[in-house]
This record gives sequence, structure tokens and C-alpha cells, in this order.
Amino acid sequence: QKKTVTPPSNNGVKLESFIFDVFPLSTKMAIFEVERKYEFGPVKNAPGTQSDSPDTARSMLSAIAKRWLQDAGAKLIGDLESDKCEIGPLT
Repeated sequence: QKKTVTPPSNNGVKLESFIFDVFPLSTKMAIFEVERKYEFGPVKNAPGTQSDSPDTARSMLSAIAKRWLQDAGAKLIGDLESDKCEIGPLT
């Protein structure tokens, strides 16, 4: 018979690490300050959420590709807000 069991206290372990955890172990370290919108698109939430999701990371990469093309003189057409743009790594 199936039955939901509710433990009286937390009984799980969350296994996760952060980049900051390795700082004490390093012999040489450098930190770069960058603009988040160009350099940091974390994916830690499910698709469809408003932040740090595959959707927001894809939109950030698309915005960067559009900017690169426009900076190079390209004229983009279409719905620039919703259409995605990608530049292949071998281009």
C-alpha cells in the first residue's frame, strides 16, 4: 500500500558546491570583474522560470550575437525582441 511519509525533521543532504569553495585550496588565483549581461548566464532553475533558466541564458546569448552583428555593420530584420540569433563557433 502506498503511503506518504513525512519525517519529523529534515532527513536529506543537498550536495552542491560553489566556485568560492575552492579559493582556500588554490595557490594562485585571479578574479575578473565583468558585466553580468555579457559574461554570466547561469542555468540553475527549470525552463519557464523568470531567472537563471535555460530560457534566460539563451536570450542573453542571443542578445550578445545580435550586438556583435550590429557592431559589425549588419542590419537585423524581423522581430528583434522575440527572434533568437546565434553565431556558430566556427564562423
